Amino acid sequence: MAKIVVVDDRVIVECKASDAQRRVFDAQALTYLRLSDLKLAIATKFGEVEVRQGIHRVVDGWHE
Repeated sequence: MAKIVVVDDRVIVECKASDAQRRVFDAQALTYLRLSDLKLAIATKFGEVEVRQGIHRVVDGWHE
């Protein structure tokens, strides 16, 4: 189950407890960004050994 929160009408924060691949989460966050016309999302996955390893920033219009 995922929780999705919009903070200050600027950032989408998505929290999940899963061991799925990061690419899937990034694609979902990117879809949320495009549907909401926002540019920044924080995808947080709590299935990692350390929480900081599961935090990932997703920016619409920017590619790594």
